[in-house]
Amino acid sequence: MSVMTRFRGLVASLALVPLLSGCLVVSALGMANGQAPVATGPSATSATSASGSSSASSASSSASSSSSTTSVTSATTPPAPAAPPALPAGTRWTTFDDQQVRFAVASAWIEINPATMQTAATIPADVKALAKKLGLSATELVKRFDDVDLAYLAMPVGGYSTNLAILSANTGSLPDDEWVKDTYSANGKLKILGIERMPTPVGDGMRISASGSVRSMSIAAATIIVDVGRDCVIFEIAGRKRADVDQAAATLLSTLHSI
Repeated sequence: MSVMTRFRGLVASLALVPLLSGCLVVSALGMANGQAPVATGPSATSATSASGSSSASSASSSASSSSSTTSVTSATTPPAPAAPPALPAGTRWTTFDDQQVRFAVASAWIEINPATMQTAATIPADVKALAKKLGLSATELVKRFDDVDLAYLAMPVGGYSTNLAILSANTGSLPDDEWVKDTYSANGKLKILGIERMPTPVGDGMRISASGSVRSMSIAAATIIVDVGRDCVIFEIAGRKRADVDQAAATLLSTLHSI
């Protein structure tokens, strides 16, 4: 199944729903097909020096050659990697290995990696404990996340877990605003509250804030899409409280970096 079909299916069916007796995965965007532009580094300037018979001309040529050489060295030396951001209190690092990016999530949030949790024997004890609190079997809980690459869930409050789901999409670039509006409009269950574009340390990003109602529950949602070059990474955050969603989004954006 293509990434675009996968995402559009999530939108159309509002699967937006693993409603884990509350825990909801919101995947509100489909992505357009396309090739990512190939990034190229700066071109080195060729150094040339003119020869002359006089010593002054020779000295001038030498200085020109030295200056040009310095310019070439400066142009071809990659900048030192930026230091990783500080880890905020109450959070821990997590890595999305597929795209070699790292970011912080709340320390108490529990990771679900569907690819490594295909059987009951491979599901960790903390995931089993979370499933029990949600009134589900561990395998059923993990299966609810089959359509994402990675997920993080808070312990449920009132039967609902605030959560973050992560997907990687082989797309050409970030979607335009009209495409986003059309996708949400076609879904009909989420209302866009705002679209914001911003640079991030790993590529251009955008955030779509939305709200909706699922099975009589009010849902706050945020979709963060980051163009990391070849692919885009989509972060979907859903919660009952807007403050919880905004806090998770702020933590993610302030700590996101390459590894």
